[in-house]
Amino acid sequence: MIKTTASFFIGLALICDAYAGISGSADKREVIGWIGDQPDYVSNFPSVRYMWNSSPYSSIVQVRSGTTRGTGEFISPRHVLTNAHVAQECGIGGKNDCKIYTSNNQELSAREVFYGVKLTGVNGEFDSAKWYKNRGNDWAVLEIVGDYCHKEYRTPQKANATTDNLWRAGFGGLRVLDASDISAIRNAYKTYLRSGGKPDARGMAFGDSGSVFSTKFQKFFDEFKKNTGKDFIADYNQDSNTLKIIRDCKFTGLDKTSYNSRNVVKHSCDAWAGDSGSGIKDASTNDLVGLDYAGTSYITTTKQDISLDQAILAHTIYSPEIQEAIKQSMTSCTTNKPIKGTKPIEPKPIEQEPPVWATPKEPVVPAQNPVPPVQEPTKPTEPEPVKPTLEPKERELWGQCLASDLAQKPHAMAGRYIPHGLNDLECKGGKKCACAATACEEGWYLAASAKGTSNGYCRSGKCPKGKHPNIINGNLMTGCVKD
Repeated sequence: MIKTTASFFIGLALICDAYAGISGSADKREVIGWIGDQPDYVSNFPSVRYMWNSSPYSSIVQVRSGTTRGTGEFISPRHVLTNAHVAQECGIGGKNDCKIYTSNNQELSAREVFYGVKLTGVNGEFDSAKWYKNRGNDWAVLEIVGDYCHKEYRTPQKANATTDNLWRAGFGGLRVLDASDISAIRNAYKTYLRSGGKPDARGMAFGDSGSVFSTKFQKFFDEFKKNTGKDFIADYNQDSNTLKIIRDCKFTGLDKTSYNSRNVVKHSCDAWAGDSGSGIKDASTNDLVGLDYAGTSYITTTKQDISLDQAILAHTIYSPEIQEAIKQSMTSCTTNKPIKGTKPIEPKPIEQEPPVWATPKEPVVPAQNPVPPVQEPTKPTEPEPVKPTLEPKERELWGQCLASDLAQKPHAMAGRYIPHGLNDLECKGGKKCACAATACEEGWYLAASAKGTSNGYCRSGKCPKGKHPNIINGNLMTGCVKD
């Protein structure tokens, strides 16, 4: 996220919402695109090529909400995933829509339709205290206003807390630095310290001309301009229209300091203010595995992988409601039929309890010979013969599971393919998928969270003495409760 008052940190670490940094003695990021004209400084990097409007980068967008700028990712032809603190409830309660800037030079409007948590206070402004306590829920799904369909979008993939071979790209405000830039920054920083400046125990903060930090750190700005002839904030820290990529990074473990350590990981994909909401992808599939949301703005001479940046594991975001919205978007864009009522629905919080993939809320379909409901006729008619369901011959997202795949789900009587899961398979079109149970044998129930979200596998209805199964919606079991 970038607000009108941006901050810059140098040294070791200073945790702040949506800020990250450059690790090691060199900037590993590369410019791969820009909004508007090519920045002049890019000529310093002869290897730069404009690649934004090509696969796998064209799913990335810039998101603007009021004075905030961040990054987003198409996750369906009509939906963009970003951070809640970037979207800031755009299009809700009279607030203006978000603006989406695409790789093919389009400016779109979008409205928030799902979110993990509201991060604004009663005055409508961003509440940093609320953000700190809900960092693992800092995500939002935006829906494009109108019938627009984007060609490239990312699907989620389950990842663990130490996954490697990752990449990330976003619109971070710090321009890509060469060796002379880093040297000039550090020399100015040393002069600041020699003049009596005191670093924070965790790092050093420098703000722009509108920040309370300006006077305190003026010595740094003066020395940097003296040595380079450039204004640090204006020339180096306002590069938010340039798309930058970093490759060969990784998740380095759960963030134990987070309130939601179950779904928040640390990563080494160097980021900055404006990179908030950028997707972290598996380089072998380009599927989405994480959502960058916070970190530490720093430039340091030691440790190549400080890993102070944080991300939300992407698969923990996708609820049945979101999966259904994605499915409808894909269908409408494939058939060239607009979704009924293009105005996005009012958003609601989404439960993140399930540690595995949830299945869409669809009617339970028996494995064989389903009988369609018969409407009561107004006059006598001959009953229609029951048509047996044909055994599927290939895997297809949202279609019935093949018998061989269903056999791998103990006690399951029926199942459907969902995007990804614990046992990744390959569905039609090369899409990764998994078979999730939708019906179980007698005496067995679909395992579910306390909120009634299916986890896609069957569990026994037998409970210890003195307890009984807690069954909801007829076929979902959340666990055993006291009699």
